[in-house]
Order: sequence, then structure tokens, then C-alpha cells
Amino acid sequence: MNGGDLCHRCGKRVYAAELRRYDGMIFHCRCMSLWSKEQAEKDAAARNAEYMKKPDVSPAYYRVGDPTTGQQARMLSGEEERAEMAAEKEKQKAAEQKPAEKTGCPACGYKDAHGKFCSECGAKL
Repeated sequence: MNGGDLCHRCGKRVYAAELRRYDGMIFHCRCMSLWSKEQAEKDAAARNAEYMKKPDVSPAYYRVGDPTTGQQARMLSGEEERAEMAAEKEKQKAAEQKPAEKTGCPACGYKDAHGKFCSECGAKL
């Protein structure tokens, strides 16, 4: 070793007391530790990038099951599922738009009685 050896990571002069070698490269003790950690992170990033890629093909069907009704799972294509969801939304809209029938109070006959009690006589509806 001559006095002009430079650290591979930081580029500063490396003295004999702090010299570390790896594959022909010269490092300070601390620089070698940091360099090895950086290399491990680069390798991990490359592996993770490969692992986290989205699939080239999306599935044509999805398993659908309703745990509340106990209905068995069935296979639906994306088009069938969208059509089924649209029909269900239409049913909900129709139910919301349907005006509630006002029967009135059975005790006094007040027509606009709604809720749990009649606002005129206080009878339970």
C-alpha cells in the first residue's frame, strides 16, 4: 500500500489503520460498512420490484358469495357482475323514489301522522 490509496466510497485517502479491502476495492472501516448496506438495499429493491409487478393478465372472473344469505359462490365474468350491480342499484333507486303511504292516525284520523306517535293525539302509530 502506498500513501495515495483512495476509498472507493468517499474518495478520501485511506490510512493503514483503517484499511479494509473487498474485491480489489479499498475502503475506510465505516465506508465499507455503509457501502455493504447500500448494496444490500439495492439488491433488495431489485428483488422487491420484480415481486411487486402487476400481473400481465387480469382474471376474467371473480368468485362471488354472499355470507349473509348463505348463497353459494358462483363464477361471474366482469360484464355479468357489472350488469347485476347496475340492476341492483336500479331497484334501490326505485324503492327510494316510491312515496311512503300515509295512513294517518288510527285513533283520531289525523292524516299527516308519521313517526312512532301521532302529533295530534299522541297515540302510538
